[in-house]
Amino acid sequence: MENTLLQNEKKERIVRKKQFNGKGIHWFVRINMNLRTIIEETNWQIIISTHEESFYEIMKVKLNPQNYNSKFLVFKEEGKVEEDIDF
Repeated sequence: MENTLLQNEKKERIVRKKQFNGKGIHWFVRINMNLRTIIEETNWQIIISTHEESFYEIMKVKLNPQNYNSKFLVFKEEGKVEEDIDF
C-alpha cells in the first residue's frame, strides 16, 4: 500500500511539472522580466511563497544568489526554516 502511494505521488509530481511547463510558461516569462527589473532598479524586498517545486527550481536558477542579492528558504517542519544553498 505504501509503495503504491509513493508511485502515485511521483506520477502527480510529473503531471504538475508538465502542466506548469506547458500552460504557465507565458506568465512566468513576464514575472521573470519584471522581477529582474525591480531587483536591479529598486531597493525593495520581495518575498515569494510557492508550493510548486518546478517554479521554485526555475526561480533558483533565474535569481541565483551569485548574480543577485537573493536568498531561498525552505520550510523543513512547523517553525523551522533553513536557507537553501544547493545551487
